[in-house]
Amino acid sequence: MPRILQDPSLEAEVDFESEPFRTLREIIILNDPTKDHHSAAEQLADPHRLDRTLRLTAWQDQVDEDERLAAEALRLQNEQEELERTRKQAEEEAEKKERDKKIPKIGTFNSLTMVPDTLLHRPSQFALQAIKNFEFVELWYFTPEGCSITSSENKSTASGAYTFAEDGPFLSLKSTASCRASPRALHDRDLSWRQFDLGKNNFLLHIAKANWPN
Repeated sequence: MPRILQDPSLEAEVDFESEPFRTLREIIILNDPTKDHHSAAEQLADPHRLDRTLRLTAWQDQVDEDERLAAEALRLQNEQEELERTRKQAEEEAEKKERDKKIPKIGTFNSLTMVPDTLLHRPSQFALQAIKNFEFVELWYFTPEGCSITSSENKSTASGAYTFAEDGPFLSLKSTASCRASPRALHDRDLSWRQFDLGKNNFLLHIAKANWPN
């Protein structure tokens, strides 16, 4: 059925008793003398009323279908918008995760741990290697003077020679000056009481780190 462009209920009622329909009424009366102008007008109005009723029903069906199609279109639009929002949200979350991966992470720390107020002297690689191998090494290497002298010897060496040294589970390249005995090392008997006391504390700390047996 073609689309109805206007609500039939808005159409004006046709007056079949009016003068423009006199000729049609007279034809009906001529064919049926029992009828007068009023009954003839009713006869003309009956088909018109039926047609109007059918068009009103079709109009309401058309309105209902239009509303159904509009609701369906709105539902599809909402679904599409929701899918688009979900897609954008997923993309933004993925981008945020990528940015977060590039942000340097700060390591965990214990807020109750105190910062030492003294700087521990690091012995030479020669002394540390001897401890690791459970070998004898002079206590002088663990005194502040011994650590300072061996560090200076390592920095000032001009030989340019290097050797491999164990550093935990790894091998590292060390200057040969740091892996050999210092010519300035003192025997334990030649240490002052202060040197002995300071060297002893540093020595005990490093043998504990090397897991020496008690």
